[in-house]
Amino acid sequence: MDWLNSLEEGISFTFDWSDKEINFLDVKLIIEDGKVKTNLFVKPTNPQLYLRYESNHPRHCLKAIPYGQAIRIKTICSEPEYVEDHLNKLKLKLIERGYTVSVIDEQFQKVENRERIDLLLDKESFQEQGEIAGGTELNEEGKLESLTPANF
Repeated sequence: MDWLNSLEEGISFTFDWSDKEINFLDVKLIIEDGKVKTNLFVKPTNPQLYLRYESNHPRHCLKAIPYGQAIRIKTICSEPEYVEDHLNKLKLKLIERGYTVSVIDEQFQKVENRERIDLLLDKESFQEQGEIAGGTELNEEGKLESLTPANF
């Protein structure tokens, strides 16, 4: 690590090792009781400065921010308590940026009414196409058949 960090001033490489959890991009993978759980990982340097609600953007774009972020949380977090924790934190961040509680709650409710599996795999659109990008196919029950190198 010292050698890597000596290459470029201003760039700092880190290395973490654990046999229980690992962070990758915005996902924390946790091994607990022989099962893999997922949680949202937010880098400590991320200030989460969402677009201000008073900005000169169409309202539908502003409403899409709490909705899209809530979908992101619900798809990444495998445990309901993780989802609740991150939605509460997101709500506070959005209020700081001028979003009203009613707008936030309305968008969160839309996501809360959807099952996580439905957010992870939009079955109807995939079933219509019969194929996911790169040769991943769905069988008659709408389940994944195969993954090919074209997906990567």
